[in-house]
Amino acid sequence: MKEFSKIEWTDATWNFILGCDKCSPGCAGCYALKDVARMAGNPNPNVSAANEGLVYRQENGLLNWTGGINFMPQRLAKPFEWPDRMKVFVNSLSDAFHDSVPLEVIRRAFAVMRATPWHNYQVLTKRADNLEKLSGELDWPANVWQGVSVENQANAYRIDHLRRTGAKVKFLSVEPLLG
Repeated sequence: MKEFSKIEWTDATWNFILGCDKCSPGCAGCYALKDVARMAGNPNPNVSAANEGLVYRQENGLLNWTGGINFMPQRLAKPFEWPDRMKVFVNSLSDAFHDSVPLEVIRRAFAVMRATPWHNYQVLTKRADNLEKLSGELDWPANVWQGVSVENQANAYRIDHLRRTGAKVKFLSVEPLLG
């Protein structure tokens, strides 16, 4: 698991879920596909097993998601090992609000985030409808920054879903900015 990130707007990534599927035009150039495909071939059997079966190469040579999701409960405790305050990008290789992620898994992650208030957690989703639907079932700690991706005007409706959540801090990601 990549702990300390080269992503300029965060300090670390916390990937206790891997896998996804494309849900909008913003997914066309998904960087996570390449990362998961690369890690599926890692010589470390723990790394390769976690990423195996999540990505495939289409006939046109492009990578795509299989739609499978791998939950790794052993990674949930990782933030307790980071004593210094960090901004943590949650599930940079998946979407916590994917249809296949059970509410109980999301609740367990939120419990860890609540128990580690020295970190700020950046949770980003394109599945804003699921986010809003589940929002009332979650105990929103102040250190959870909830965002939605809005890559074009057709997906601006995600902002309204985000507004109606219980998140204390809300943000938008407008990349890739397609329109």
